[in-house]
Formats: sequence, structure tokens, C-alpha cells
Amino acid sequence: MMNDEQIANDLAQCHRLIDYFGMSDTIYAHASARLSNEEKGFLMTPFGLLFDEISADDLLNMDSNGRMLRASSNLPNAAGFVIHSAIYSQRKDVACVIHSHSVASVAVSALADGLLPLSQPAMEFYGRISYHDYEGLAVDMKERETLSRDLGKNHAMILRNHGVIVTGATVPAAFECLYYLEQACRIQLQAMACNTSLKMPPPEICERSAKQYEITGMLPKGTRLWQAMSRMLQRQDAVRQSGGSPVMPKATIE
Repeated sequence: MMNDEQIANDLAQCHRLIDYFGMSDTIYAHASARLSNEEKGFLMTPFGLLFDEISADDLLNMDSNGRMLRASSNLPNAAGFVIHSAIYSQRKDVACVIHSHSVASVAVSALADGLLPLSQPAMEFYGRISYHDYEGLAVDMKERETLSRDLGKNHAMILRNHGVIVTGATVPAAFECLYYLEQACRIQLQAMACNTSLKMPPPEICERSAKQYEITGMLPKGTRLWQAMSRMLQRQDAVRQSGGSPVMPKATIE
């Protein structure tokens, strides 16, 4: 089991990566991570800070009743608390929750057919993504019940006309889920923009592919990608500390 310091550092890094790949929506998205035991609650994005400036010390420590377990000058995002506390209360297998409303994910959330199996990244979610109808700003505590109900046992959910929620057994696993869901949304929008017939594999191939994604291999989900992303951030930090410019500009997933 990871210690709480590592969980906080991973969540801070997750914020930087969400920003790097254009999924942060300034100050309005949010991510959280459950700490090592129930009494310690969870860490969550502070409201009002940009994702690329959030450090482990900035993260809020809250419990499922909305109480602050550690003094902070920062405030929580009310909608963020509703969403994250809803999932943690019902899903003991979830240790990280990320909510994003990038342009691509919101666009797909507004499509009647939702996410289509048009690309390999989309196959991971075939028959394994939930949908939640729009209820307005997620600041009503009553929405916690419908959010957790609609998510069910899946690790990803499209919030209609709003964005997406992803979960994971670790912070790296949740980030990888978000990364590829975002990629699937962007690919779908580009394909649809071609204004021609869309080619989708037959259902049995889609299901076979989805099951292949469920095979984690020798390392837990997200580990290899997370290690590569960590090295990228370390290179960028080294260049900044030397007074230079970042090795590469901020990028989007293509």
C-alpha cells in the first residue's frame, strides 16, 4: 500500500499532467485521491488554483461529510465535493477520481450515441462506460445518489452535456483512463468532421478488444505510462531550474 505522502505527490503530478494535455479547463476541473485509511478522508483539488501550480501542500484534505481535516487557506469546489464524495462512499475499490470537461469530452457527451467504437483507444470503454443525464450544476447533495448509481461498477462515465468522470485503483490508473478516454473523444470528433460514413468493427471484435484491455500484465494499470510521464516532468523541471525553456511546448493529444 502506498503511503500518504506518495499519494499526495502522485495527485499533484496528476494535476500537472492533466494541464499539460489540455484537459484542465482552467480552475474548474478537479481530481482527488483516497488516503490510506477511511479516517484520513481524501485529498482534492483546491478551488481557484490552476492545475500547473498545484503542489502536494495545496491539496485539500476532506472527509465524506465535507469537513476539512487539515487547515487550509484554500476552499473546495462545491461541485467537486459532491462528485468525489459520492463515488468514494459507494466504491471501495476506487482510490482516485478525476472529473474533466475538456472541449472534446463535452462535445461527445452531447452526442445522442455518446462514445463510439471508432478507434483502438475507444475499445477499452466498449460496453464499459456509464452515462449520467445532466441535472444542472453538480452542487446538490441529492445528485450524489444518482451519480454513484449511474457509474455502477464501471471506471468511466460520461456526464451528458457536461464532461467525464474516470476512476482508478491508483492515481496513475485513473490518469491513464482519462488520457485514453480523452484521446478516444478527440479521434471521434475528427472522424465525424470528415462528413463521411464511419467504419466501426463488428461488436464481437469490439468486445474482444475490451477484454484484452482488462488484462493488466505484469505491472498495475497505469504504471508504465506514469513512469514515462514522471520522467518527462523531471526533464522539464531540470530545464526550468537551469534557466532555460521547457524541452517541449505544452501539447494536446492528437
